[in-house]
Amino acid sequence: MILTIVIIILTVIFVNKYLLNNGGKNDLRKVQGPFNLPLLGALYAFDKERFHKSFDKFYDKYKDFYFIKFGQHDCIVLNSPKLIKQVVIEQSDSVFERFHTPSIKRYAQGKSILGCSPDEWKKLRSFIVISFSKNKMGQQVLDKIFHTQYLKFENHIKKLIKSNNNIVTLEPEFKRLTISIIFNFQFGTDLEFTDPLIDSLLVCTEKIIASCQKASDLMPIFEIFTSYKDIDGVVKEMYALVKPFLEKYLKQHDRNNPKCALDHMINCILDQDEPKLITYEHLPHFLMDMFIGGTESTARTMDWFTLMMTNRKEMQDRIRTELLDVGIRLPVLVDKQKYPLLNASIKEIHRLRPIQPIIASRVVNDPIVLKHECSAKGESYTIPVGTLIIPNAHSFNFDPQYHKDPLTFNPNRYIGDNPEILHMTFDIGIRTCPFMSFAIDELFIIFSRLFQSFEFQPIDNTPISEEAFTINSIRPKQWSCQVIERDHK
Repeated sequence: MILTIVIIILTVIFVNKYLLNNGGKNDLRKVQGPFNLPLLGALYAFDKERFHKSFDKFYDKYKDFYFIKFGQHDCIVLNSPKLIKQVVIEQSDSVFERFHTPSIKRYAQGKSILGCSPDEWKKLRSFIVISFSKNKMGQQVLDKIFHTQYLKFENHIKKLIKSNNNIVTLEPEFKRLTISIIFNFQFGTDLEFTDPLIDSLLVCTEKIIASCQKASDLMPIFEIFTSYKDIDGVVKEMYALVKPFLEKYLKQHDRNNPKCALDHMINCILDQDEPKLITYEHLPHFLMDMFIGGTESTARTMDWFTLMMTNRKEMQDRIRTELLDVGIRLPVLVDKQKYPLLNASIKEIHRLRPIQPIIASRVVNDPIVLKHECSAKGESYTIPVGTLIIPNAHSFNFDPQYHKDPLTFNPNRYIGDNPEILHMTFDIGIRTCPFMSFAIDELFIIFSRLFQSFEFQPIDNTPISEEAFTINSIRPKQWSCQVIERDHK
């Protein structure tokens, strides 16, 4: 009996989805793209470990854009910079909404900036931006946070050098560094680099990212069979870690003497008119969002950058020479423009190894038109409400039409004026990450210190593999290198 009911439900959903609801989507069916299976869509064509390579394959075949189904979701993948600008920037009001999976919504609980509606996002983002703009500490305090936490990282690396005969695996240390920076920024509290709390926060962050990837996210038909207890559990676990610090600041908060980001957020809550749109219940989610959004992406960039510098001694030496020539032992954020090679190298690593192969997808909330000049056949297409728009940064980053010798690490392409290059670090358009500038500043300060303090060499002069795998983000195989402490005298 139960099996019969389940079959009937699945049949009704299938007929409704695939046979009855496509009348207004004829333009989608006109767009070229791979064959889509019922329920699965084109998921069968993707390599799970090299997800980004599958996009490259479709890019070579379909060029500017194509239609694809991810599970049960209709998607238009945008490949050309021109088309991405046309849709995501010029028609931004029509593609403002993010695609939020059931897993992300379960994590967000209506209070997270990572999984909210467009109206909620505007409210939450505005709150965060205002909170930080009121932060009178400004760049000087960010400099202090970055430098203080980096110094702990540097001392830890020196200990590893001595205990491991100069052989170090840097990835876990970069993750601890990003966690310690975020924690200090939020609470104004210093933790020892090896404090167990750092590792506990890191474990929770990785567990949340992993648990928010379920079959029902792409195939809603299976949502009724999906349990979200693992997400609920790890959110409670992470909240328990930050709760003591949060409660401490709520009790000891001095409105006239804010000392950290949390103090400024509390002030913003108090300054709101009634009824309050943001409450104290939002604070744990803001704190968790920053750990989740700021740890994996920033630490992964540090890991890739150092790996490629290890394989490119000449480039590593050029960056160090620039740092020494400017003559500032401890660069600060106001000095950033004095280091064009370092800044360009950070952009180049984002081009070669973007954190995600695709930029966060949008949902069409008003019909949009792909103009005929962007179509290989000279046609235009009306894209209906509910379609996902996926900007594919990875593939055009490797197209010689846009980047000369795209497989070569060449930061010179970003030195000087290059208006024809659309550079996408974490996102594009009006709905970008509110913490993006924080992450870029963090990378600048860390690298400006790191390459003055250490030299990185391949073990036994054997180049490290730069092959990329897609496991939550684009990452290398685990690697180690020889780290040599430099003499500052």
